[in-house]
Amino acid sequence: MDLLKKSTPSRVINVASLMAVLYNFSSVNELNNSGISFMMYARSKLCNIYFAREVHEKIKDTGVTTYSLHPGVIYTEFTRDFPIIIKQVSEFFEKFFFKNARQGAQTTLHCALAKDIEKHSGKYFTECKVASFYRGAKNLEFSKILWRRTEELVGLEKKFPC
Repeated sequence: MDLLKKSTPSRVINVASLMAVLYNFSSVNELNNSGISFMMYARSKLCNIYFAREVHEKIKDTGVTTYSLHPGVIYTEFTRDFPIIIKQVSEFFEKFFFKNARQGAQTTLHCALAKDIEKHSGKYFTECKVASFYRGAKNLEFSKILWRRTEELVGLEKKFPC
């Protein structure tokens, strides 16, 4: 964080996913649970959205900004560990409807390089534009709870250098 502050203006980019809409935390205790891989993926991407928002709250007015984004549905091997039926359906559609890697990088590049997006720090982007948070990612209090629980889980309780 110190280096980010010394290098201002600087940005923290969190790659989330539209798949985050598949998950809605009912409890922070769900961080300890396992599950089927695509739901764990959805949960992790929802956490990325919450993370970007909470970091924004902790570092606003420092010159460091943070964003989360959905890069689009990209033709990759991310379905390799999914249940076979989901994998087969996904692979069928990937070839015809998904973005290639270059196209999928555009929103990430936008968040990293675009001028005048600092006012959107903490926001979620898709297709190089600010997008609305879906209902499951609007709980600001939950982002604080998730942050505290994550600090506990990784042993960094109250050590975030802000």
